[in-house]
Amino acid sequence: MRKNSFLFWGLAFVLLVRLGYLFMTVGSFQVPAEGSGDNYHYYQMGLEVKEQGLAFKDTSSYPEGNDLNFTAPLMGWYLGLIFKLFGVNWLAVVAFNLLFSVLLIYVIYRITILLSPSFRNGNLALLIGAFYFPFMYFLNSSGKEILTAFLLMLTVFFVLKPEETRRGFAAALLAALSFTLLAHLDERYIFYFPLLAIFVYIAGRQAEYKFLKAIGTTLVFIVAAGALFLPWLSRNYQIYHKPVLLSARLMPFTDKLLGVPDSLKVQAEDLSTRAEDYQFLSPEQLDSITVLNARVTRKTPVSNEEYNFIRTVRKPFRYTKSRQYLSHFKDLWRVANLRGDYIGTGYRFDKWSPKRNLMSILSYGMLLLISLLTYGIFYRENRTAALFFTCIFILHTLIHVFVIGSGLTRYRYPVDGLLIVMSAWGLGYAFLSKTEKRR
Repeated sequence: MRKNSFLFWGLAFVLLVRLGYLFMTVGSFQVPAEGSGDNYHYYQMGLEVKEQGLAFKDTSSYPEGNDLNFTAPLMGWYLGLIFKLFGVNWLAVVAFNLLFSVLLIYVIYRITILLSPSFRNGNLALLIGAFYFPFMYFLNSSGKEILTAFLLMLTVFFVLKPEETRRGFAAALLAALSFTLLAHLDERYIFYFPLLAIFVYIAGRQAEYKFLKAIGTTLVFIVAAGALFLPWLSRNYQIYHKPVLLSARLMPFTDKLLGVPDSLKVQAEDLSTRAEDYQFLSPEQLDSITVLNARVTRKTPVSNEEYNFIRTVRKPFRYTKSRQYLSHFKDLWRVANLRGDYIGTGYRFDKWSPKRNLMSILSYGMLLLISLLTYGIFYRENRTAALFFTCIFILHTLIHVFVIGSGLTRYRYPVDGLLIVMSAWGLGYAFLSKTEKRR
């Protein structure tokens, strides 16, 4: 009873911190403006779902035409349902962001408890999660970062669940459901499927399942996930007249895998090229900046920080492939960005404000340090979870560096919950060890 009471008040505190963050940092609560990037894109998807239903086959009203089909559908369903129930009400979107942000911390708490003999570690996870800045940054947004982090942590929880319960088949079904929702929210997570299937089996064996039962739970996960992908696959077939898994972004992979004839292939959009088109500065423009100290125009306005960087440090240029890979890796796991630099293909300038640098160092930077320092103990005590988390970190990095070709910091946020689990566990273990020594 006391533990439940502490959890209730702990989650209430998490909510209170987020409300305080919103009122201190947000000037106004309003729908995204046209041209505001992903926020506006998902907002438009929500409007299409509200008007057309879940399939939203007609995207002609959207300024970029079929670009709505270029992303997985769940964010559109999520926002469309909110708009259907509450009208096109931005405060309702913020309220649901708050709800899932709190639920995210609750799932992180449950994962920590699952791996820990002491509730102290779970309470530490609540406390760390309450003040974790990256999980609050997108509260006033129609982006998918909070929901993605929640569904990824939920999937991790159900994959590891057999270590606590004998209901392995139920856990496998729930893991399949949460993974399917995650992939329908962001198609890059489809590449997680083999890893998750492997660890459904490993977690079953760790729970002392017999070989056949562990294989059975793994097959339940694979078959259930496959069946749940069929409805949207059918919808895409009606539009493209060929199998398209989740969205047009996956066409380069599915077309090659399925041997789709050239006549049915659709050229997938190169996101890095489109971004470069918005941020490119010609040699003449660069000379105007460095020699004449002049202002120039492009599709994306040049910031004062970028002007200063070009004049005092260097001009942008297109990176080689190896340098692009290094840039993606650094950007994905970056703790701070004090000086600023060009990222991605070499034309996108990124510099953080002093406030953001400080918040990142005190939140993510500290978690990363603690996780690295205590990893050996965590591995010794929770080998399956440690291997699972490590594989997720590695796979997440490989996907963004080599497949997506973009390592924006916000793409890392969904896996940060694992760092909270590891840090809470490491701090709790260290504290518990000291307490026992004093006794």
